Amino acid sequence: ALRRYEEVSADGQQIIRLDPTNIKAALIGARAQYLLEDFEAVANILRLALEQDPEHSEAKKLYKVVRNLVKYVANAKENMQ
Repeated sequence: ALRRYEEVSADGQQIIRLDPTNIKAALIGARAQYLLEDFEAVANILRLALEQDPEHSEAKKLYKVVRNLVKYVANAKENMQ
């Protein structure tokens, strides 16, 4: 299953490179990266999607969740050292 998420992520990134306004592809790529637990990549993808459509409700919700998750993971790593 991990391999499929990697493929979906790569496909989504390729679509975004070809058409940066394709928010649907960005969300698919973001979800795949989320399942791969690459939360910083998810935040970056969603940030780019929101640059194209700042009012996209799903992207806004996911970005808020992931941004908080990135902060939480960073704090946890910091506390483990």
